[in-house]
Amino acid sequence: MSCRPERSDPIRTRLAKSFPGWLRLVTYNNPPGTGRMLRWLKLAYVGQSNDWPSAPSGVYTTRIHGYRAFLDLTEWSSRVVYFTGRYYEHDVTQVIGALLRPGDFAVDVGANYGMVTLDMAGHVGIDGKVFAFEPNPFCFERLARNVELNNLQQVELHPYALSDAASDEATLYSPPGDSGQGHLLVGNVQKNAAGELGGPTETVKTKLGDDVLPDGHRIRLIKIDTEGFETFVLRGLASRLQQDRPCVICEIIDGFQCRAGSSSAALHELMESYTMVGFALISTRCGPRRRLHITRCQPDQPLDDGNYLWLPREHKLASQDVITLDDLATRSEAAL
Repeated sequence: MSCRPERSDPIRTRLAKSFPGWLRLVTYNNPPGTGRMLRWLKLAYVGQSNDWPSAPSGVYTTRIHGYRAFLDLTEWSSRVVYFTGRYYEHDVTQVIGALLRPGDFAVDVGANYGMVTLDMAGHVGIDGKVFAFEPNPFCFERLARNVELNNLQQVELHPYALSDAASDEATLYSPPGDSGQGHLLVGNVQKNAAGELGGPTETVKTKLGDDVLPDGHRIRLIKIDTEGFETFVLRGLASRLQQDRPCVICEIIDGFQCRAGSSSAALHELMESYTMVGFALISTRCGPRRRLHITRCQPDQPLDDGNYLWLPREHKLASQDVITLDDLATRSEAAL
């Protein structure tokens, strides 16, 4: 595969864009230094979404359980999957892999085009179930396509958002060039800001997770990435969180939370009211590789931006200050 580079690119980037297939042979199995190489080539990380408008799209095999996925390489997140074979938030997929077992039920809220959904589906297998929620029509179409490409009968798709109130007239803002930054709008101030940004909006539905998730099967894991609306999603799952006591993975970015009318502190307080204990997922460099640290949050300390794992307080690991992926993998059955 050969593609036309942009004239403004440095020579190294022009060469990489001209022969991405050859570069993929080097990076696909993630040898040490892959991330640094892709950043140096200006190809595959945050802030590099709109600088390759001539990039191709197509169906490619990934390292996510060998599943195939339709990838649009004009988007930086798709380029990460293309060049490395995996989802860019490796901390999230590592925790998912440690927690889920065949036959488990899991929920993906803010599924985008389905990389986490595919990962969950591979772990739970045909005897399990994944409920994926994505309100953006463009992303949902790609999500459905990726599920169909792999004939994943264990995945159930829902084309609406989860929140703490049902509505047929919620407004979704989609920034140009980065579908992963789409979010619901609240109030006239945000609507005006969206207009100034020049991004499209969609009228979408919202529902409560408690109303739409079927009874009869315990939910093992819920992942939430809704660009600031995590608190609203969690409020709408109050009964299920108390009934099933699942583990929860969610992104927390205080600026996004404030934009939605909440805050990181409010989310922390809400999860404590559900008797859930938070752990920060912190990735640090250890030589040429990165290591994941799962560190307990302190009640009196503000939450830094990042991804978090929430365990029910009765989970045998919830009282530890630091836990490992091996701990999760061997003792995840300790939760009720």
